[in-house]
Amino acid sequence: MDDIGLLKAAYRDEDWDAVLQKAPARPQGDEALMVGHAHWYLGQVAEALRWLEVGLSDSEGPPAYLSPFRYAAGMACLLRSDPAGARRHLLSALEAPADDPWRFPTLRGLAQVEMELGLLDAADHHLRHLPDHGPGHHLQQVLRAKVGWRAGRIEEARKNLWNALHFAITVTAEPVEEGDPYAVVDDASLLGAGAEILAAMGNGVECHRALDTADAFLEASGVTGLPVETHLRLHRAAARRLTGEPEAAGSLLDVVEEEAMATDASDLLAAVARERARLLWDRGDQAGAQKAFAEAAGRFHAIGYVWDAEATEREAGSGPPTLVPAEPLESWFEEDAWMDEPPPVGVVVSLILPQDGTDLPDLIGDITEELSDRLDETTEGFVDGWGTDGDELEVFVYGDDPQVLWQAMEKPVRDLGLDGTVRMEWGDRFAVLLLKPPQDLLGLRRIRPLLPVLPKSEERAPPLDITAVAATAAARNREGDGPEPSELEWVRSARLERARIWLWRWDHPKEERYVVLEAGFGAPPAVHLDPAEGLSPEQHLVSLRYGYRSNLPEDLW
Repeated sequence: MDDIGLLKAAYRDEDWDAVLQKAPARPQGDEALMVGHAHWYLGQVAEALRWLEVGLSDSEGPPAYLSPFRYAAGMACLLRSDPAGARRHLLSALEAPADDPWRFPTLRGLAQVEMELGLLDAADHHLRHLPDHGPGHHLQQVLRAKVGWRAGRIEEARKNLWNALHFAITVTAEPVEEGDPYAVVDDASLLGAGAEILAAMGNGVECHRALDTADAFLEASGVTGLPVETHLRLHRAAARRLTGEPEAAGSLLDVVEEEAMATDASDLLAAVARERARLLWDRGDQAGAQKAFAEAAGRFHAIGYVWDAEATEREAGSGPPTLVPAEPLESWFEEDAWMDEPPPVGVVVSLILPQDGTDLPDLIGDITEELSDRLDETTEGFVDGWGTDGDELEVFVYGDDPQVLWQAMEKPVRDLGLDGTVRMEWGDRFAVLLLKPPQDLLGLRRIRPLLPVLPKSEERAPPLDITAVAATAAARNREGDGPEPSELEWVRSARLERARIWLWRWDHPKEERYVVLEAGFGAPPAVHLDPAEGLSPEQHLVSLRYGYRSNLPEDLW
């Protein structure tokens, strides 16, 4: 493999250090984009922006290919105190098709930019296009809280902040031994954004608490040297001032200032200047504080942070936020405490999305909002989240009664006219319903059912050993032959309805076949041998369990 091939392989594997090691000295085009992205994920914002802009300037890729790089460049500009540049890159990222996976992060980024520019109505507009559930929804709730606070909508801000933080702030961080550590970094960033609002509200105690959890998340991630660390220190300084620790606050500001100067982070330098002005005010040096506030406001004006500049000018007359008595975050909205105990029924509605240019953000918003409204009206159920890969939308619902849940959801789900599945889990039962029972094999191949695996202890101890499974399959084969035990390739275990399932693949000379061992409660184990007919293991199990290849049941419940 040549050097470019090695670079692309490292990029596909998300081995960011290897990407930088294998990159040419002066990357151009797609190479520069990969190098810029690697710097971005490693928290090296200045280098990320440098190479992303080089790559974007001469790349001929389509909008869908460029959207993640344009998004990263936009957010890097925002971190480099260039909201106008951030806005330019983020708007270009929206040139991708409506189902682009970077569309929602881009809208969140634009909301942040408009907020810094003082355009609170525009920020509200972008946030309204983001559903209340799914990946990143806690961050957009923090953004809604920040916009609401800045616009003077205090109760709205408190509600959104509680929705965003009430779970994360109480979590005990565990070290990331495998998997993506940056998911934990995102949790730390979320808490940091919430801590900033708590400090603005004067809630120093809960601000400290959010920052303690954020620090624990960062430590658990094992990732160091990220810009979020400096932001957390800045918010900690604000919390120290609020809780009567001016010396500790000043020491932290010294560290933040040094780090901000090293990275040329003008927004942080302006924020440090404002915090120093607040410390002067608290000491009773009003004249010195007003001069310092004016300097900080000038710094914000210079980088285009209009709202911060004007708010800092107002502080010169009214003074900074002061500590307010506030109860713990959990007690802000106790009427929602029932959600702390997850209801026993979990439902996932999986819808195959149209590929006809439909505005997917609006469609997803309509679906999740209608389901939420319907569940609020008829049951104690609630929509807990959603996720999409652009081809399929999954909406996650919880409640107490499976039949009532389905009655509440059936009409809005079926009215959409989309193919898909509903899978339901309660007690020891797991069920799958196809919204449009397939008319043929092509219809079966379109569905993508997900089935839970058995616990390892059960998976390794089927009721029949492999020799007995092979012999029983051979006895069922009308052609007279059957698989040898060594010819059975293990595929997976599964749980469907109340049955435990073990599945193997047999590469028969004529066609691929599946061998299924099924053990129902109170029934003897059964072995099935069927042609695969191009079905995935999961499609085969659903069709076998519900008889979709022979009859189409009207009701599976």
